[in-house]
Amino acid sequence: MPRVSTRFRRPATVLAALVLAAAGVLLPAVPAFAAVLGIDKSTIGVPADGLEPGGSFTYAIRVDCTSLSEDCQNVTVTDTLPAEFTADIVPGAFTWSGGPETVPPGGTVFPGVPAYTYTYDATTGDLTFTVASVPAGTSTSVQVGMTLPADTTVPDGTVVPNTATVSADNAPPASDSVNVEVNVPVVPDVRATKDWADGSALAGSGEASTVTLGITNASAGAAAVTSMTLTDQTNGNPATDPWNYFDLTGFGAVTYPAGADQVQIQYCTLPYPQACGGWTAGAVQTGSPIQADAGVDLAAVTGVRFVFSSSTGGPIPNDASGSVAFTLKLRDTERVDGTTPIEPTQTQTITDSATPSVTNAGGTTDGDPATDTYQIVPNIASIDMSKSWFADADGDFQPDNPPSAPAQRRWPVSAVVTATNTSPFPVETMTVREPSTTDPESGLTVVDVTQIRLRFPDGAATAHVTVTCADGSTVVKDIAAPPATAVLNRPADFTCPAVGPDDPGMKVTSIEVVYASPPGTAAIDTNATAGLDFHGTLDNNAVPGNSPYNNCADATAVNTGNGSTSATASACGLLTVTAGTGPSGPGTKTVSQQELPEDTPIDYTITFHNDGGDLNDFALVDPPNVEDLTEDTQPFATARINSITGSCPTSPADIVLLIPDTPNPARQVPYATATAADLDAARGFFVRADPLPAGADCNLQIEVERRPGITDSVTITNCYLVLAGGGPAINGSIQDSTDCAPAVVTSPPRSAASLQKFIEPADVPRPTPGLDPPAAAVKLRVANTGNTHLKSLTVTDSDDDGAGSDFFRSFDYVAMQGVSFPPGADLVQFDACTTGCAAGTWIAGTPTAANPPPLPGGASPADVRGIRVTFTSSDPAHGGFNLTPGENFPTTGPCVQASVCFTVTPRATDRETGEPVLGTYTDTADGHGQANSTIGGDFDIPAVTADLTVTEGRPAIDVDKAVVGQASIAPGQTGIFDLTVTSTGTAALPDLEVSDPIPAELEFDETGVNGQPYAIQRLDVPAGTTPPGPEQFTPQRDADGRVTRLVWKFPGLFAPTSVLVIRIGMRMAPGTAAGTTATNTMGAGSSSTNQFDCSGSPPDGTVTGDPFLPGRNCTSPASLTTTAGASFSASKWSAGNPDLGLYDNVRAKFTPLDDPLCPHLTRAGVVFTRYPCIPLVYPGQNFTFLARMTNNGTFAALDARVVDVLPAPGDTGVIDPSDRGTMWDVPPQLVAPPTVTPTPGSTIDTQLTYSTASPPCTDDLSPPAACPAGAWVPGFDPAATGVQAYAQFPAPGLAPGAAFDLTWQMTSPTDLDQPVSPSIAWNSFGHTELIDTPGTPRQLGAVEPQKAGIGLVFGGVRIIKTVTAEPGATVPTGSYELAYTCTVTPDTGDPVQVRTGTAEFGPDQPWELDGVPAHATCVIYETDPRGGATDHPESDPLTIIIPWDATAAPATAAVTNTFVAPPPPPPPVPSPTADGGELPRTGASLLPITATGVAAVLSGLVLLAGTAVRRRRPR
Repeated sequence: MPRVSTRFRRPATVLAALVLAAAGVLLPAVPAFAAVLGIDKSTIGVPADGLEPGGSFTYAIRVDCTSLSEDCQNVTVTDTLPAEFTADIVPGAFTWSGGPETVPPGGTVFPGVPAYTYTYDATTGDLTFTVASVPAGTSTSVQVGMTLPADTTVPDGTVVPNTATVSADNAPPASDSVNVEVNVPVVPDVRATKDWADGSALAGSGEASTVTLGITNASAGAAAVTSMTLTDQTNGNPATDPWNYFDLTGFGAVTYPAGADQVQIQYCTLPYPQACGGWTAGAVQTGSPIQADAGVDLAAVTGVRFVFSSSTGGPIPNDASGSVAFTLKLRDTERVDGTTPIEPTQTQTITDSATPSVTNAGGTTDGDPATDTYQIVPNIASIDMSKSWFADADGDFQPDNPPSAPAQRRWPVSAVVTATNTSPFPVETMTVREPSTTDPESGLTVVDVTQIRLRFPDGAATAHVTVTCADGSTVVKDIAAPPATAVLNRPADFTCPAVGPDDPGMKVTSIEVVYASPPGTAAIDTNATAGLDFHGTLDNNAVPGNSPYNNCADATAVNTGNGSTSATASACGLLTVTAGTGPSGPGTKTVSQQELPEDTPIDYTITFHNDGGDLNDFALVDPPNVEDLTEDTQPFATARINSITGSCPTSPADIVLLIPDTPNPARQVPYATATAADLDAARGFFVRADPLPAGADCNLQIEVERRPGITDSVTITNCYLVLAGGGPAINGSIQDSTDCAPAVVTSPPRSAASLQKFIEPADVPRPTPGLDPPAAAVKLRVANTGNTHLKSLTVTDSDDDGAGSDFFRSFDYVAMQGVSFPPGADLVQFDACTTGCAAGTWIAGTPTAANPPPLPGGASPADVRGIRVTFTSSDPAHGGFNLTPGENFPTTGPCVQASVCFTVTPRATDRETGEPVLGTYTDTADGHGQANSTIGGDFDIPAVTADLTVTEGRPAIDVDKAVVGQASIAPGQTGIFDLTVTSTGTAALPDLEVSDPIPAELEFDETGVNGQPYAIQRLDVPAGTTPPGPEQFTPQRDADGRVTRLVWKFPGLFAPTSVLVIRIGMRMAPGTAAGTTATNTMGAGSSSTNQFDCSGSPPDGTVTGDPFLPGRNCTSPASLTTTAGASFSASKWSAGNPDLGLYDNVRAKFTPLDDPLCPHLTRAGVVFTRYPCIPLVYPGQNFTFLARMTNNGTFAALDARVVDVLPAPGDTGVIDPSDRGTMWDVPPQLVAPPTVTPTPGSTIDTQLTYSTASPPCTDDLSPPAACPAGAWVPGFDPAATGVQAYAQFPAPGLAPGAAFDLTWQMTSPTDLDQPVSPSIAWNSFGHTELIDTPGTPRQLGAVEPQKAGIGLVFGGVRIIKTVTAEPGATVPTGSYELAYTCTVTPDTGDPVQVRTGTAEFGPDQPWELDGVPAHATCVIYETDPRGGATDHPESDPLTIIIPWDATAAPATAAVTNTFVAPPPPPPPVPSPTADGGELPRTGASLLPITATGVAAVLSGLVLLAGTAVRRRRPR
């Protein structure tokens, strides 16, 4: 019937659904779930004959998300692990989100998944883990390590079941179970332990020892052990046999194994060294301890046996443990002959073995012997010792540095003597004597001993001390330990003579200490150290000429109870005595300046440190020559003393002025009471202290001023002399005891100062919007370089033209870092100007000691156009003229290497001109000094300059690639990487680009990050800046469609401090072997410049071009290690008309064929794509489906089953029951049987079968379940509703990494009832594989990958009516009529007429026909030109091929009618009548004809208006 004209609308799948609904097409009900979960629980590592005790295996749980498009959300697996096994899981609740800080580190449950939560209750065995999302058509897996305990009581042959259940928010739950058979063979076994205490004995000591034997029933299975035996007997070899060296003396405690309550001792009493072939059985005993049997001579026993059993005859359970002890005694002679003494010269080690056994109905089983060793130690004592003697000023028994002692200064010294018991056994006593009896030369002759220190050796209980005095008397002390250290002080604890009172001049001639064990024992341990130390002072006999002094000591170790052995040793120490009777030097004298102009005071400074002993009658005299103070050459004849201050060691010092009083000796006036006249008359002074203690200081400062009338060029030499004890203090030498200041020359006054300026750094980058601008430090150095004192020094950093500093127009003042006060200054005033800096415009600060000084009130840093800093002194002396010559440029502090330090930052533009600040700018500063008017007055310091360059800055980036979570990956798992780029430069990087070449061992997971190909985890930019982007992502592919490189481009500026983090997922590439380390390296750079740096720690790599993007790339690697596993990946692809491009179902847009966001796979020159993109075809064209099957595990595959349900109206998924969304009301038809194409080198035997049922049976995907007979048949049927492929892979199977393609063509309908562009038909398949896993082949669960689609496109036609009329022509009003026929010629079959009918159109009424199959041929002609001449009559119709493009524009053509003017009427002709009358009148008859014609036209118009456009469908 005629088709109503409908305007073409912009395509969209949502719109398509609305069109179907509006047309009354029944839409399928929305299912309860949008996805289907599959779960496969299996084991890895379970032997075919069952799991044995102590064996470990792995539960592998694979979760499959079957969905046509939607990911499985909030996937949760629950599993109660069997109590028969132990699980290798950290108990508790944990959220794993990647990173080393996650607890437990690295995750223990779900490797390769970047985010999951798990809980495990070790008590109940309940394990739950949740994954936020599993992408549609993919799988994820979990492995849980399990162990059958070695001591399991599970019966042999037990089958332990386990079930895991999975659920999701959008999928129904599923569960799967697996059984583990336990193989617990009956294996009688036994273990023993042996301990022989206390491990050693001294030869000849007859020491007792205890042997403890332990026994454990280590049997597996139902061993039914009835007795357990321990045997310790002679080995028959006297040289190594413990029974040759030891006698049995008795028995000790017993611990009975569970199930046993009695023990029997059996004795070997055969003549030694016969082996114990026969045993003498003792009585069965219970309780503990056990006793020797009566009548047994224990000394003759050479072996014992202990038999544990139950008095009821019951079995002793597995893991039951017990122990028994017996005692031995070391013999004096060997048992083998009874005469050879046991006297080893070296420690002899004896090894004793005990053999365990268990007995059951099957007989007796011996276990491995247990052994322990025992040492017989030689009965020979030995001792070692050391001695040191050294200077010890603080008496801590540690040597001074240097350890030598100065002579004749009663320098403190110490001696330390250490003796070590190196005997292989403890000793009774250790004795240390000072000095040695064998080398009596004694250092005690030059030492007055004031303290004795005793250091107890471990094990000693007492110390007996004897101190012998020079008169022969002795002091005896007995001291008990602890403490470990005891100190005896003279005279509190001992005196010489012994009877007292103490005579400090009497020497101690010897010291002896005896350290003793508790009575009757030898308790001073092996390696114990004993010490005897003394401390005192050298006397005057210790002179360098006899140095070094030697002092020796003796030590002995005695052991009377273990063979009466002893040892002796000696050690000596040397003490060096150095020359010198006092301090090491006279000190130093300095002067503040070496020029002395008029009216300018200068300072002399004297520093003396007494590094010797106490200095009696100490004096410091200045000048040294006090014999004639009136000489003009004396320093104070030229320079007048203004003041003397200091300490020596008291403060103030005891200072005395020396005033000439010729001819009398100089008059001495105490400085404390001196008048101004005394100071003027003084020509010298001295400082006194009695004594000046050791370590004390004498520091003085003498201010002098040039005397009036002294001419220039007079040289002043000023020295001093230190005295002690009435003579020179240093070595008795005047020269050694004198020091002089540098010479000073009287000079004319010279007021001057220097100014320097520099800026650090010398160049800074331009400020970047949104970031703190880079700072530079302006540093000014000012110094008094004259020879006079100044009142102030001023530095001004500003132009003086009243216009303000050009420098400050381009730079902003930030802050004063600090100042360094010139010598003599302690105040600073900070002034600032904020306008033109003309006189009178400065904002004045206040003198302050604060550092840094504050900006004056009323001034804002941003407004500062110049600064002025003035240094002064707070000291009112000298009228404030206290800034002395010299410089102060410190290496530390707030202003390093300068006097004034302040920071500036570059501005973006000049304050006044608005021009960009870029280039080199000169900063100018000048200064001013204020000198005394009597010596020149004020002066200016010339201007100085420094340059600061503003550069464009330089971009830099740091790249870091890291694995998120565990760095291992199994087949089917996704490993997560974070790609981080940080902008670390001084300028923004333009047009950031990131690339990630994918190594052959990995493949890009296009749904690896929450179902998406990637995620921007972080894009942080500085506040106020615009982030780069939006990003442009391109997964670059090879000819086979494999993604080989990921590329992100971020147009715009990547500002400094910005951070970008991209997260991606990678899977183990098919064919990658387990244990492979796959290194994936990222690169980052710029698409518009190579002028940037790569930074970071460790430093980034740098690569130009391949395998990264063109230009410079900063690189960073990260690695994943692959593990073994079974996995099979599958994907569905489709191909259509490449000229039509693709349609992205997610983005709802038409896109070119090479759109990088659409997956691509090329086979034999044909480009395929898959979800979310679909190819397009014209109605009636053929299209191709391809199922790609890849073994991406590490084990070979044995077979594969594929069931594909072909597109049909109202179809659903193969496993997922959801509506696939097919929009076609006519199913496509198979063109030919599918073809199977394996990977080169692989062999596949494939059986293809077909179904015409709706829907086809899918039970074959769940072997051993199967479809009924006849459900699938081998004969090819173009109208089949489904195709099944059963592929078998001959041995050794389909190798890891190998693949095969299942490809077939279908022909599309020539038309649809409800056409829209695109009208999509969806297709999907399910698959399952049998994998040759170790042990038993494993059937993988059926999975349905994401659907693939094909889209039909439709177009339209628009016919416009145009009319041409000659002058005078009559153009009728109303519509015209056309006829049309549209035909599709399919790739398979005959042409089909899809549209036909008639329609009206006119100049103001174009005719449109939409929803026409694109590429159809439409023939259109005008059927009624209304009296005009048409250019497209039926004989010359319009022929239009319906176009299609993404704009939905119809094909447009015009039909033109031409109307001509009627011919002019003929001239009148006279009537040819006989009588000349008129012709016959005919006009009255024409009018009704014309009216009738008009009525007919109007009637026809009405009929035409009621005519509907008809559509004819071919049958």
